[in-house]
Amino acid sequence: MLFLHLLPLNENYEPLALEYALSAPDSPPAGAPGNRGLVIIPPRAGVFPAPEYSAALPQDPVAMLNNAEPLPELREKVRAIFEDPGADIIVLTSFRFLTALKKLFLRLLLPDLIRNKKCVSARSLVRAAALYKGIWPESASRNLKKAYEGITGRPETQLSGARGLLGLLNQRESRLLDYFLKASLLSLPGAVVPFASAKILAALGENSFMMFTPLLSASDGSILVWDLSRSPADPENRGDGFVKLYDRGDILISPAGTVSRNVLDQYGIASAGIRENSALLTGLMNQEEFREEACLAAIPSEEALTEIRSCGSTEGLNALDVLTEHPGYCRIAAGSTEPGRLLSLLPGLSGELRHLALDYLYTTAPELLDQQYAQLYGELVRERIAGKRDDFILRLNDLAEKNRQNPECLKRLKNLYDYLAQS
Repeated sequence: MLFLHLLPLNENYEPLALEYALSAPDSPPAGAPGNRGLVIIPPRAGVFPAPEYSAALPQDPVAMLNNAEPLPELREKVRAIFEDPGADIIVLTSFRFLTALKKLFLRLLLPDLIRNKKCVSARSLVRAAALYKGIWPESASRNLKKAYEGITGRPETQLSGARGLLGLLNQRESRLLDYFLKASLLSLPGAVVPFASAKILAALGENSFMMFTPLLSASDGSILVWDLSRSPADPENRGDGFVKLYDRGDILISPAGTVSRNVLDQYGIASAGIRENSALLTGLMNQEEFREEACLAAIPSEEALTEIRSCGSTEGLNALDVLTEHPGYCRIAAGSTEPGRLLSLLPGLSGELRHLALDYLYTTAPELLDQQYAQLYGELVRERIAGKRDDFILRLNDLAEKNRQNPECLKRLKNLYDYLAQS
């Protein structure tokens, strides 16, 4: 099992560092040096950090960046971490870091190393235990670090906090942990039977909860479901009732019977209403008009999908997946990223793919870029800077004013300003 905690550089989830540990829940990582560590990623040229992040991180980010390794070494280190035989299950401290993880792969010109692996959110697992089993208060899922400190009395990092809480869950209700780590929406036996399912299931995310019935698989890997809080008999509900549910590790599925009445009351859900809507839905599934409406999810038309809500998909992840699956990117990531080879691929790349390759080349071997590519990359960097510079200065000054009595914060902000001025 591979536990991951990512430190983003800014609100766009540009990755700053990846903390990892290969181990079972709540057990010390194996003694090999490669089984635990912190990987620091130098940012792309012209990418601005968030001053607020710099002030709040456990370490001074500039000091961290000064210790970053060259990209080729980082690339091989990250590949080795995810290709370890023990990394069959990926546990992120929070699912929102999946965006930063995908961007890390793109930054290092690596394929999607978590494809075909089970990826789950520790925060969702903890929340599931609180809502379904009452093992600990729901507040435990809001701050894993504080929750672990409250239970053990020891100060812990986000990563060790997640490992510790999952270890406690393993001790108290191992069946729940085993189910959520190994089962998935797509693998639930009989869960997805087009137009024939009468199942009532609960979907739990880091910040969401829904009772639903699965309808059919969609072409983009999602599943079309009906939100049972909506009456399918009311045509006005059709736009809100259909939901595209993405099984990306943040959504955990459970039979309706495991959900307590307190949880339903908390979300304002009446169990009688859920049963009534389920019975209505079963009848509607036999009607051609309703089935055709459900089939909209299988039609690759943006207009056809505007009426369908989505759940479980983090903004931007689809675009990142499109990039990692693009034939041009696969050609880059499949072989060596030796600068000469990468340079030979540039003429066949365009748009974001060319930007990724130029970012890598500029960081590793800028001397290889001829005048044309150097000018192209210079324009790209200037566009990045122009779009963020003024906002960065305003936020930095505002933060410095608010923390003028905090020497450590002011020191960090000055280090950040000097670092960018020299970049």
